[in-house]
Amino acid sequence: MRQVVQSYRKGDLKMVTVPVPRLKAGGVLVRTKVSAVSIGTERLMIETARKSLLGKAMARPDLVRRALEKAGKEGFLSVWREAMNRLDEPVPLGYSSCGEVIGVGEGVSHLSAGDRVACMGAGFAGHGEVVWVPERLCAKIPEGVDWDEAAFGMVGGIALHGVNNARIVPGDRVAVIGLGLLGLLTVQMVKARGAQAIGVDVDPAKVALAKGLGAHHAFLNSIQEEVENLTRGRGADRVIVTASSNDTGPMDLAAQIARARGRIVLVGVCALTLDRKAFWEKELELTVSKAAGPGSLGENAGENGARQLLEEYLMLVASKEIQMKPLITHRFRFDEALKAYAGLISGRDRYIGVVFEYADGGSTGCDRDSTVQVTPMSSSARAVRTVGVIGGGPFAKNVLLPQLKLAKGVRLKTIATTNGVGSQHLAKKFGFEYATSRHEEVMDDPEIDSVMILTRHHQHAPLVLEALEKKRNIYVEKPLAICEEELLAIAEKMSGLNGKAPRLAVGFNRSASPLVARAKASLKGRTSPLVMTYRINAGFIPLEHWVHDPAEGGGRVIGEVCHYLELMAHLADSDPVSVYAKGVPARGGKYSSDDNVVITVAFGDGSLGTILYTAQGSKAFSRERLEIFCGDCVAAIEDFRSLTWVQGGRRRQTRLMAQELGFREELEQFFKPGRACARDLNRALRVSLASIRARESLEAGVPLDVEPLCGVEP
Repeated sequence: MRQVVQSYRKGDLKMVTVPVPRLKAGGVLVRTKVSAVSIGTERLMIETARKSLLGKAMARPDLVRRALEKAGKEGFLSVWREAMNRLDEPVPLGYSSCGEVIGVGEGVSHLSAGDRVACMGAGFAGHGEVVWVPERLCAKIPEGVDWDEAAFGMVGGIALHGVNNARIVPGDRVAVIGLGLLGLLTVQMVKARGAQAIGVDVDPAKVALAKGLGAHHAFLNSIQEEVENLTRGRGADRVIVTASSNDTGPMDLAAQIARARGRIVLVGVCALTLDRKAFWEKELELTVSKAAGPGSLGENAGENGARQLLEEYLMLVASKEIQMKPLITHRFRFDEALKAYAGLISGRDRYIGVVFEYADGGSTGCDRDSTVQVTPMSSSARAVRTVGVIGGGPFAKNVLLPQLKLAKGVRLKTIATTNGVGSQHLAKKFGFEYATSRHEEVMDDPEIDSVMILTRHHQHAPLVLEALEKKRNIYVEKPLAICEEELLAIAEKMSGLNGKAPRLAVGFNRSASPLVARAKASLKGRTSPLVMTYRINAGFIPLEHWVHDPAEGGGRVIGEVCHYLELMAHLADSDPVSVYAKGVPARGGKYSSDDNVVITVAFGDGSLGTILYTAQGSKAFSRERLEIFCGDCVAAIEDFRSLTWVQGGRRRQTRLMAQELGFREELEQFFKPGRACARDLNRALRVSLASIRARESLEAGVPLDVEPLCGVEP
């Protein structure tokens, strides 16, 4: 299928061929009939992307500050590479469309194949021939509403959310500043609420159009005197700003024409350097309206408010209270999309409502066109391994895939992500031959002997079991599993292969770090157990993030602390035998129950470790510090950039230019010819179980043993 994307780094627009998105639970696949261009939003995105790096930095100084803080801990080079990777990602354009449902995911209740639906949401309802959209961002199109009208559902939802935020009551006098598409829709919605709509714009044609659509009054430029005359000097009860401007003009005008204790709602994009005196004198109230409400921009909001707005917009169109047809000024075939954007950026045409029409035909099923070839087949003559990758999130594309691209003797065959744009981009960037939206394409390919699983946590164990069934070598990111039942299933499956099990490696990369290797070498020949302390200044993650979801992420102890347990076990060269976790109670605050914990770990050789894991610290402080005590020796590793070794009064220090977290070394070990070490597998199983026991200890408030699992004996 084809989709319009933009490079945020270079600012260029492209129509690319990408795999059809995967049909996932909770959503539907839609064959697009018409998509709508949001003039203000999409032009702003394009203009921002075309700025220089300095221009982008000036536009987002908050991101620059965060990058500088991170560079202080990890090194400038690694942060620069990550920033360039993020800027290089293609951004799908568009967020409002309509079409016919061609596939329904598990759990979808109110939609079925063949339904006509309006779709909304950034990252979902873009300009593409087939899109995957969550059920909460779709609504059936009622009778009497055609494709063109339904395509503007997201734009209608944005206007409605702004009107709702204005809290209009019948009889109010409502000024609408900016009579573009959003403003003209807002004027009609204000009228439908029984209020008087007063429009203002700098374009005479738009002023005339507003009057034709039912605005009680519409004026050019500044309207302070006109509003005073209309309201007998009182001012507008509500002011809704739908204009897009780089200066404070629209907001200054809003403050001037609002009545005392009036309400101003910003729906458009304007500078927010407010005149305090004007707001203070009138005690004005300001609300910045967020698109079509919670969840409408693609974030995982657990409510259906956005869909309700979409449904309300469609009913207003069906009842003829909103006239959409007069607002559609330009129509293009989808294959003319780049031509349309050229006109939009040049400003030579007066666009208001713009639609792309899609030809009938195209993909008709969920699996059709799910794989595309991106680069020519590479020669496998020198390849030791042929690799398929499943997953392409931030960690994969910013950290692991750049290292995989440099690995020797590896043929990169296929990468699978549920997002077609993402898989196509990653395949092209890192040299994979094929991009797909279906992980089955990786599992079923007989040429692929090694599978790398880089998905969200809840998918790790099921995909590991599937790959074991296919007898593929497996690299899986941590955690190996998020519950004991999954661990037991993996252990039993490996044991049942009777010594013919493929290689299974878990992404415990810190153990492969060069600084850890030096520290462990210095401990060689020790005669006493280790005492270790590990402090992790992990940083805050909002509670709605998937990591905190027990069913998807497993929580931070299971999902992240397993890393630090494994590193301690590696240094002690011994498995954990008991854990005791104590945490700061959540008590309904901003933190989860496993955001701030202290875990004591006992190892089989008598070594002890304490892990202090907290989300409360400052990002300006170092993230990780590990201290190892043995005899009269002390080793300290900080942020994997420095190693300090103190023994017999002598102090030595090694400092690296950038963080070395062991990703390159662990991949080298995984791709090394030969059989896997059963001891390493048992270590991964035991450490994984220890993290699960630590979470249980946190809830029970007592120490818990970490018993051996039935695995592959070393």
